[in-house]
Amino acid sequence: MENSIRYSIRKIIDSKKEKLEYVVDFMYKNPEKAYFEEKSSSMLVNLLKEEGFEVDIDIAGIENSFKAVCGSGKPRIAYICEYDAKESGHVYGHNITSAINLGAAIALREVLDKIGGSVSVIGCPSESRAPVKIEMMKKGIFDDIDAVLCGHAMDKTCESGSSLGMALMEIEFKGKSAHTSINFNEGISALSPCITFFNLIESIKSKHIDSTFINYIIKNGGEDINLIPDDIICNIMIKAVDIKNLDILCKEIEDCANFSSKLYNCSAEISYLEDKYMPLKTNEKLSTLTCHNLKECGIIEIHGPLNIMASLDLGNISYKIPTIHPYIGICSSPVKYYSKEFSDCTITAYAKEQMLKAASALSITGVDIIQKPEILKE
Repeated sequence: MENSIRYSIRKIIDSKKEKLEYVVDFMYKNPEKAYFEEKSSSMLVNLLKEEGFEVDIDIAGIENSFKAVCGSGKPRIAYICEYDAKESGHVYGHNITSAINLGAAIALREVLDKIGGSVSVIGCPSESRAPVKIEMMKKGIFDDIDAVLCGHAMDKTCESGSSLGMALMEIEFKGKSAHTSINFNEGISALSPCITFFNLIESIKSKHIDSTFINYIIKNGGEDINLIPDDIICNIMIKAVDIKNLDILCKEIEDCANFSSKLYNCSAEISYLEDKYMPLKTNEKLSTLTCHNLKECGIIEIHGPLNIMASLDLGNISYKIPTIHPYIGICSSPVKYYSKEFSDCTITAYAKEQMLKAASALSITGVDIIQKPEILKE
C-alpha cells in the first residue's frame, strides 16, 4: 500500500507536467513586484479551484493572498506559494517555487481518499518586502496546520537550514528649527544626534563582525539649507543569528539613540516597524525524511543545510509548527542566485525536470506525515 501510494504520487505529478510548467512560464512572462501580484495570484487560485480545492482569497486582510484547502482529517499539511518578483524578473525563482509546492499539494490531494489527512496551499504575496506569514499567523491562518513544507528554488540543492533573525527600527530625532540668517543660535539640529548615533552604531558593528548585520538610512535629512533641521527620521535594520543576540543588539541601539539625543538636548522617539523575524528553525526529522524522498525521486546531489543571510517570515511559523524550507537546485551549470541569469534558468528544461522531481518528493513527505503522524511528535 505504502509503495503503491508513493508510485501514484510520481505518476500524478507526471500527468500534471504541462500544467505545472505553465505556472513556471506564465509567472516568468508576467513578473509582478511585491504588493502587485494580481495576475499570479489569480492564476494560482483558478488552477487550485480546477483541482478541487476550496479557496479563500485576500486572507488575513492581505491583498492577493489565498488559502486553498482540501480534506478535513489530520494531520493537516500546508505548502507555501510565494510569487513576487523584481523588475528584472523572478530573480528569487518564485515562479518555480510556486510550481514545486503547488504540484506537491495537488498530488497529495488526489490520494487523500486512500490515506486520510488534509492539505492546504497558502499563497503569500510580497514575501520579499513584508512579513505576511507573521500577519497570517497572528490572524489564525496557520492555527489548523500540523506541518509546513516550502521547497524553494536555488542554484544548488541544499537541506533546509536556518536564516537570520531581523528587526526593523525607526528612530525620529526632534530638535528645534531656526533660520540661519535670522535666529541661528536658537536652533537645535536634529541631524547632530543622528550623526553621533550612526557613529555609535559603527562601534557596535565592529564588536559583532561575524554574527550580526546592521544597516541604516536617513529617510529625511532636512529640505532647506537655510533652516536648521528639527526633525530627522532614520531606519535601522538589525540581523543576528539568534533571537537572543538580536534582542541584545536592539537594546544597545536603543541606548545609543537615547544617549545621542540627550547629548544634543533633543528627543528621540523609537519604534519598531513590524514584528521581529525569528531565525528559521528547521524540523530535523522532516528535513531528513525530505532528503531521502528527494533522492528517491532522482535528486541525488544534496548539499548540507543552507544557512542564509536573508530573514524569512517563515521563521516565526517554525517555532509554532514543524517546518522545513529545503532548496532545490535548478541550474545545470553555475549561475548566481538573485540575478537575471537565475531568473532565465527557471524556464529551462533542466529546471522544470527538477521542479517535477521536487514536487513529487515534497508530496511524498506529506504522505509520510499523514501515514506516520508520530513523525511530528519526534
